Amino acid sequence: NDGLWAVGQVGVLIGLGAAGRLTPSTAILAWGFGGLVGAVVGYVQFRVRLGSLSNGLRWLQQSRHLGGWFGLASVAHSAANQLVAILIGVGIGPAALGGIRAVQNLFAPAQLAVVSVESVTLPHMSRVNEESGVSTLFRTALLVGVALASLVVLPVWLALINWRDAIIPGLF
Repeated sequence: NDGLWAVGQVGVLIGLGAAGRLTPSTAILAWGFGGLVGAVVGYVQFRVRLGSLSNGLRWLQQSRHLGGWFGLASVAHSAANQLVAILIGVGIGPAALGGIRAVQNLFAPAQLAVVSVESVTLPHMSRVNEESGVSTLFRTALLVGVALASLVVLPVWLALINWRDAIIPGLF
């Protein structure tokens, strides 16, 4: 479905470019169209059937206590990133900020993997804590942390060690 998303998006971008109507706004619309294509195909492919509104509202009410935690984590992460960018830009200049942003782009795939793992492990950790207590939760969190470090952080670190002469000049 991601491939169809890309095909839909690129098709619209090419059409807009050929018509001389490619602007940032229409590029965003092309992205949305590609997403719609992928979503519709996924809907048909997996035979998704929408439940009733009352079941959805009931689920929302039962799980609303998690929304605050997810929202707070997201706001804290975004605020920290913005604060760091402001402090770097003011403190040591825009060139340093550009360098930091380049490194952040380098680590973006690893960051995406971490966020993806977090979205799966957080609900699991909540169940572990409720069913088995804090000591089991600590062991599970440690296991997830070690696995994440070995699968995400270690490969990026090894790539930087082995190919730093090719990677770093390309960033700066």
